[in-house]
Parts: sequence; C-alpha cells; structure tokens
Amino acid sequence: MNLTETSVNGIIIGECNVNGTHLKGKVRVTYAGIVERIGEPTFSVKDGDELDRVRAVWNFKSMEGDVATLYDWNESKPIEDVQLWHIGGHSVWALQIIEDALGIKIG
Repeated sequence: MNLTETSVNGIIIGECNVNGTHLKGKVRVTYAGIVERIGEPTFSVKDGDELDRVRAVWNFKSMEGDVATLYDWNESKPIEDVQLWHIGGHSVWALQIIEDALGIKIG
C-alpha cells in the first residue's frame, strides 16, 4: 500500500473511498508512463496488498469530491507490459479526473 498522498493538477491521489465505483472507460498508457506521471499505485500486489483480479490500483479524488480509480483488470501479462487500463468511477467525471491527473487525453 502506498501510504503517501499526493496531489497532481488539483487531484488528490491516495486512499479515498471508492466503494461502488464501476467501469467508465479505458485509457492506453504504459505502467511506466503512469508511475512517471503520478507515482506508485495506491494499492499493489507487489506491496503485499490483497487484491481481487487486479494487481495495481490508483485512487483519485477531485476538489469537488468526485472519485476515480485506475486499474488493470484480469490481465495475465506482466504488469510492466499492460497498456490498456480501466477507469472506474461513479460518473463520467471519472474520465476527466484521470485526464487531469495523467495529463493525457482519453478517447
């Protein structure tokens, strides 16, 4: 678990309540590209976190209180080779949160 909380472009990255989020979209970016832009995952099996069907998850919260998650889903290839990441949230604002945090356009 990455216990540090950071902020990028007004988006808080770290532990926040993301219960009930679900798939809102996908983004093409490498694992290295994500880590370079926003740091290590909030939760990761490499850090000993117990995760179901994912190996790396970043949690985000906007200044307005909207949340988003970025995660691999059911991937079998090495995490460093994953290039298609799932975006979860309660609304389509999750896509904007990820765009702002990563500094890349989705879609």
